[in-house]
Amino acid sequence: MAFSKYLELPIAGGSLRGSEHRLVADSAYLHRITLPRRKSQVCGCSPGALRPAPRLAPRPAQSRSEGAQAEPAVYDGPESSGRSQRQLSRVAMGKIALQLKATLENVTNLRPVGEDFRWYLKMKCGNCGEISEKWQYIRLMDNVALKGGRGSASMVQKCKLCSRENSIEILSSTIKPYNAEDNEKFKTIVEFECRGLEPVDFQPQAGFAAEGLESGTVFSDINLQEKDWTDYDEKARESVGIYEVTHQFVKS
Repeated sequence: MAFSKYLELPIAGGSLRGSEHRLVADSAYLHRITLPRRKSQVCGCSPGALRPAPRLAPRPAQSRSEGAQAEPAVYDGPESSGRSQRQLSRVAMGKIALQLKATLENVTNLRPVGEDFRWYLKMKCGNCGEISEKWQYIRLMDNVALKGGRGSASMVQKCKLCSRENSIEILSSTIKPYNAEDNEKFKTIVEFECRGLEPVDFQPQAGFAAEGLESGTVFSDINLQEKDWTDYDEKARESVGIYEVTHQFVKS
C-alpha cells in the first residue's frame, strides 16, 4: 500500500494524480472517514492519519465606519407618494399670465367686460399632467370654497386620472386692456393663481369691448372666436378692426 504524498492517505496501487487526490480528499472529509492514527507523528502528522481541515477564523463583521457603504434608500411607499405629490404641487402652484397680441385698426382699449366674462381655457393637472379635452370657462363671479377653509377659487376641480383636487383663480387686479400702443406686441391681460390646475390653451370668444381710437365710439360685445373682427365707426367715418389675435402663457 502506498501513501499519497499530497494528502497522506493510504492509497492502494500507488499514488494518484492531482484531480484524483482532490476527489479522495473530498470524499474522506464529507463522509467523515476516520483513518487509524499513529502515536508517532512527523511534522505534526503521521502516515495513515488524515490531516484535519484547517479551521477558518470567523470573519469579523464590518461596520459602516470601516468602509461599508449603505444602499441608497428607495422611497416607494405611501409616504414617498405623498412627498412626490407635495413636491409637484409646489411646482404647479404659482401665477401664470395670459398674454395677448393683435393688430388693431383705429381702435384701442380692448378689454373683457364685467364679472360674467368667460375665460375659455383648456387646463392641465399639475400632479399627473392630464389635459382636459373640452373647453372650460372660469368667471370672476364664480367663487368656490376650498376644502379645509383654505380660501376660495374661481374653479375647483378633481382630476379624473389621479383624483387630486386642483384649483385656479382669476386675479381681478391683474386684468388690463390691450391698447393701440400695444399693437402687434404681447401684453399681459390677466393673471391666474394656479394651485395644481394650469391653463395650457385659451379661446377668446364674445364679451370683449373696445373704443374708437379718435372718436371714442364704444364697440361692445366683440367676438374674437375667429381671431378677427371688423366694424365701421360712424363718428370717425372709417373702418375699424382687430386682426391676427394670438396668445401665450408665461409664468409671472
